[in-house]
Amino acid sequence: MNARLSMRVFRFVATPLLLVAVASACMQMDVQSEFAEDGGAVHSLRFTISKEALQAMGVSEQDLEQQLQPQVTPPPGVTVEQINTEQEAGFLMRTEVDDATDLGTQLNQLLSSGGEGAPTKSFSGSFRRDGNAYTLDLTFDADALFNSAGQAAGEQVPTEMMSQMLTITYTARLPGEVKEHNGTLLEDGRIQWTLPYSGTMRITARSETPGAFGGFLVPIVAAAAIGAALLIGVGIVMLTRRRPQPAVAATQPEGMTEGEVPPAPPGGASE
Repeated sequence: MNARLSMRVFRFVATPLLLVAVASACMQMDVQSEFAEDGGAVHSLRFTISKEALQAMGVSEQDLEQQLQPQVTPPPGVTVEQINTEQEAGFLMRTEVDDATDLGTQLNQLLSSGGEGAPTKSFSGSFRRDGNAYTLDLTFDADALFNSAGQAAGEQVPTEMMSQMLTITYTARLPGEVKEHNGTLLEDGRIQWTLPYSGTMRITARSETPGAFGGFLVPIVAAAAIGAALLIGVGIVMLTRRRPQPAVAATQPEGMTEGEVPPAPPGGASE
């Protein structure tokens, strides 16, 4: 699959036939980021077109596949997979980074990977780690994206028409528990934003993972409490065993002086 597909897709949909044919088609472009606790990330771009809608409008699967055929080897660090199911066709581009701090630049490079000219400037912003806290602060510029697409296609697609045939989303998974966000929290824990067709949109989210000892704090406290209870119990038993018994007062038979030995009991041994 050609690494320049992200721009070729717009050239594809901008042809006169498809401007009419896909006006009611379901097209989905989802930019995704899976962030890791160490600050790295896997970024991907998934683009699909509904086969049913295209066939209903007279666009054959062969025409679609011809536009999505591999042409060049993807650039280093970028993998491309073809998507071809009964319901949809398209591609998935993926790249992995060790440090996602410069997030906007990385997403722009993915969008225009292998393309000619300067990368699109559709995204700007960062992903930062501060101890066990993670912050996503990103801005999407729709005009920059569609201007780049129009230049690649040699023809600007009207925003109204693009909004009818294409849905664009950004989906992110942050490490730990999500504390704040201005998107939609999905059931699987990811956050998703539906991106506009003009103007800009700010994307923000914050998450936290347990502290350095957070995962061990509860069992440590529980073990300490159990240990303390056992020590207290053992201490009480030992004190009870060592407590001195009350002395029994010795009685001296009448008529005996101090120091005399009392006679042996009857039947007992005598000296």
